[in-house]
Amino acid sequence: GGLRYYDYENSLYGFNGWIGRCTGFYDESGNFVEDRDNGSLQYPCYDTGVLDDTTENDDVIGKFNVTYNLSDDKLVYFTWSEGYRPGGVNRAQEGAPYEEDFVTNWEVGAKTTWMDGRMRLNGALYYMDWEDIQYNSLTFGLGVPLTIINNAGDAEIYGLEFDMDLAITDGLTWSLSGAYTDAETTDSIQVSEVDFIAEGTALPYVPEYQFSTILRYDTQIGDFGMYAQGAWSYKDEVHTSLRDEFSMDVDSYDVLNLAFGIARNSWHADLFIDNATDERGELDNINPYPAFHVVTDTYYDVIRPRTIGLRFGQRF
Repeated sequence: GGLRYYDYENSLYGFNGWIGRCTGFYDESGNFVEDRDNGSLQYPCYDTGVLDDTTENDDVIGKFNVTYNLSDDKLVYFTWSEGYRPGGVNRAQEGAPYEEDFVTNWEVGAKTTWMDGRMRLNGALYYMDWEDIQYNSLTFGLGVPLTIINNAGDAEIYGLEFDMDLAITDGLTWSLSGAYTDAETTDSIQVSEVDFIAEGTALPYVPEYQFSTILRYDTQIGDFGMYAQGAWSYKDEVHTSLRDEFSMDVDSYDVLNLAFGIARNSWHADLFIDNATDERGELDNINPYPAFHVVTDTYYDVIRPRTIGLRFGQRF
């Protein structure tokens, strides 16, 4: 375990907008006052201090870990840790400076070996408490979308994960891993004067289920080593925002990759077929104006299509 001290200062100096936003005058305190009707153009605009601001803080975070060996090939562990992201200053006038957000993590798990070393099985349960979430949203104050960050509410994340490697025979191995995640807000989040995100809203871009598995066969024929491998993975559906009016659905998808190889002495050659079933798995959906859900304006970021190729390597 241990402790970590941090001390940050994040500042912004400058101006955003068009010429009207630096038209005005300076008051008796030296502060710029925007007045497009009676003021005059102040040049350079960045001297108006429209965006000038600073956020700073210091604190101590910690980590603790304990491990207990049940036997030579089995152990259990517990970890408690803290993390943070520093605060900052927004580029848009509508956004005030935001502070750091914090995550506290509790995790219990086991690392084990079975069947005289032929099977390795690990697993973990975890809980994360996320406070003062730095929440991204868009402002159209300048007529174009700008991202602003505010400290919103809190969230909780529960999850479990596992991974296994099994030597079925001397040449045939099987790997399997998976994860389950339940991530949602724990209080209502105010994102505008009239708009709230309800307690229990699922966090964006967090799939509930993920799985992957690999089956591989290795053999030796004379001086040649050969292998054949199939790898399959699955990612559950997600949504892209906490706010329903801005959220887009990203569908679940699965991918199958195949590979075959041969090696002798210091060289090897591999034939690979990535995305063998030619899926169009969605990584993200991007819409410049998601509140209107205009399908023709939606851009889909997808995985690479079926790709077939050869690799050759030589060790010297």
